[in-house]
Amino acid sequence: MTHRQRLPDTVWRYAGAVLAIFVAWLVRFSLGGALQDHAPYVTFVGAVLITTWLSGLGPGLLALALSVFVVIWNFIPPTGALRVESPQQAIGLALYVVVVTICIGVTEALRALHEARAAALRLSDERFRHLTEAIPSIVWTAAPDGTITYANEKWFEFCGHPQPNPGQSWPDFETHPDDHQRCAEEWARSLRDGTKFEIEVRHKRHDSAYRWFVTRAVPWKNPAGAVISWFGITTDIHEQKEMQERLHEADRRKDEFLATLAHELRNPLAPLRNSLEVMRRATERGLPTDNPRSIMERQLSHLVRLVDDLLDLSRITRGRIELRLERFDMVSAVNDAIETCRPQIERRAHRLAVTLPPEPLFVDGDRVRLAQVFTNLLSNAAKYSPPGNEIRVRVGREDGQAAVRVWDTGIGISSDLLPHVFDMFSQAVRSQELTEGGLGIGLSLVRGLVEQHGGTVEAYSDGPGQGSEFVVRVPAASASAAPPRRERADGAAPTPQRRILVADDNRDAADSLATMLSLMGHEARAAYDGLGAVETAATFRPDVIVLDVGMPRVDGYEAARRIRKEPWSNGVVLVALTGWGQEEDRARARNAGFDHHLTKPATIDAIVHLITQAPTKG
Repeated sequence: MTHRQRLPDTVWRYAGAVLAIFVAWLVRFSLGGALQDHAPYVTFVGAVLITTWLSGLGPGLLALALSVFVVIWNFIPPTGALRVESPQQAIGLALYVVVVTICIGVTEALRALHEARAAALRLSDERFRHLTEAIPSIVWTAAPDGTITYANEKWFEFCGHPQPNPGQSWPDFETHPDDHQRCAEEWARSLRDGTKFEIEVRHKRHDSAYRWFVTRAVPWKNPAGAVISWFGITTDIHEQKEMQERLHEADRRKDEFLATLAHELRNPLAPLRNSLEVMRRATERGLPTDNPRSIMERQLSHLVRLVDDLLDLSRITRGRIELRLERFDMVSAVNDAIETCRPQIERRAHRLAVTLPPEPLFVDGDRVRLAQVFTNLLSNAAKYSPPGNEIRVRVGREDGQAAVRVWDTGIGISSDLLPHVFDMFSQAVRSQELTEGGLGIGLSLVRGLVEQHGGTVEAYSDGPGQGSEFVVRVPAASASAAPPRRERADGAAPTPQRRILVADDNRDAADSLATMLSLMGHEARAAYDGLGAVETAATFRPDVIVLDVGMPRVDGYEAARRIRKEPWSNGVVLVALTGWGQEEDRARARNAGFDHHLTKPATIDAIVHLITQAPTKG
């Protein structure tokens, strides 16, 4: 406030002092007949004190001075003169001045204390309001009966109404119909018992959307225990609730997946055990064992596929999958998938119709991985279609992209499941009769592999019983830049004989691999821990050493490092054969001195390929 702004206020305060004395004179003058010369100061004391309380010390002293002048001039003989002749009147006037001056001082002190308290109250109120506006929640207070007395701006932003003027009603904080009764009962109980209130309910926003809130309120009580007011805070927890629901759903699907995984891993064990018993008895009687061996190969392939899918999905979710990019005709990947799924399709008597483009449709990608994508889609089409249905595959160019459409007339996909069909552990149906088992990760794997190629995959269905269509699109490559197709050799060159050491703490694994290699014409020995592998290698001097990395006494990494320190290890091929297949595992194997890394269970072709490449020591 500037000096010019303060000046009129000062003038009015001093003018008020003059007016107060004038009013006191009028009242005393009107009472002159009754009081005569007695109590000349009676009306002026109140006027001076009131002036001091309302206007301050300066106007109060002015009022005191004016009252002395008016009393001497009008009410102390001789009137009309500014002198006091009677000693008694002089003593009375002196007492009046002293007493009123003391009263002025006391009144001014009380007024200052009152203003200080009022200022502190205003400051506290401002702090409270600023604090409540800074909190990202709805803050409110209520009377003992629950009537709202204050709410911060968040209340009105949520309701979409401006703050009400004094006397107007507060905007409604509407509760979801399913929560209203519970909320009302809990609030009524807290008001009745004077206990704290806490509840999670949904409230209606100004756009009619309901959001989850948690409301907590505590009573403020006086020393007697009676509630004076309620202080509450209402916090938006909608995102936390949705996240909680997603976590619950993920946990439920995880439990379903684990149960399915246990079931799927157990399924092949019975035919494997039965086939082993059949082979034992057939061998004793000199009967052929081709059929049980075929059964075991199929079941083992099923187990390996389950494990491979799990590993691939883990790599994709962690961004660790490696694509071996090359330029190839998309038709070749589709044909690979058809050949893989043909036994399944024929077993269920499905009719397969394939439409291919007239010209090559080249893409830059990993042929094996894309074939894996189409194998999953074709396998699903076969699994989720009752026997004897039709499956169509169409390959073509769409908007500059290579598109592959897989369509079936099977069970279809419901509208509520369709948006989540590519989520991990999702399955459209749990019927073993239709699905032939599965972990529910195939389509999640498909989406991950396609996105790794910079493409998209979409699912379409008109509902249950209406079949489904899956469309994979990846960027097409220029046909003019296509490299010549690499031809594969029809036959394999004879494998030269090698000296091979196999080390694994699983004796059955080590002995069976060594026996198989011996049957293939190699000289093979087995060791059952890392230290034994180092000692055997020193005397056996093998061409190839296959080491498991998780062995006792000395692990495979340390065994490899010790072998590499020996002069005779120059030219020896070290192969890590392990169940750990992540990229960091491969890097650790390379750092330990391994030449190659194979993930269990490795195929015979992969092992033979590495043995063939190994040099023969002279």
